[in-house]
Amino acid sequence: MGFTLPKHLKDLLKQLNNLADNYKENRKRKDEERYFSLFRASTKNPEREQDAVFIENLASWVEANKLSYDTLDLRYENADYAQFVVPFLKRALSGMLMIELIKIYGPHGEKSTNSALGELLLEQFGIKKFKEAPQDKIIECIEELERLIDVINETTTADWINTNYRDIKLSIATALKGYEAERKLELS
Repeated sequence: MGFTLPKHLKDLLKQLNNLADNYKENRKRKDEERYFSLFRASTKNPEREQDAVFIENLASWVEANKLSYDTLDLRYENADYAQFVVPFLKRALSGMLMIELIKIYGPHGEKSTNSALGELLLEQFGIKKFKEAPQDKIIECIEELERLIDVINETTTADWINTNYRDIKLSIATALKGYEAERKLELS
């Protein structure tokens, strides 16, 4: 099975709203499977834990605001919810997952790692390795994420977005610049 974006927004939100707990469970399982696991301490990765919580918060915001999104983002004012808003929200959430996958595996999946969080995120796209994701889809989803993050930042004062907005924008800009530079090299 090749790369696919999540089919239903409802299912994606359900998965992402439990991401932090699922990550902890998957991390624990991987720790138990390690060689000499009885003698080694559990893996702690505060950055991954914080990222999982941020993704959960993003999914919770989308779930709470999905039906009124057209009033928050004038680009979708009077737009058909099922035809335009839902696909946008799925792509934007997928963009957040891709930003995290880039952090874990690199922009082309070149880093070899046994990431508990990465494994959970890859499952959302039906792939085993990040390098299976087409670059054009990655770019499209990250661009949609940028739009969503800007709308959230403009319409809420919640701490989870205020404390992470600059970092997320930087991650988005870095990823898009990297892919843009590669595209220019390919064209020349």
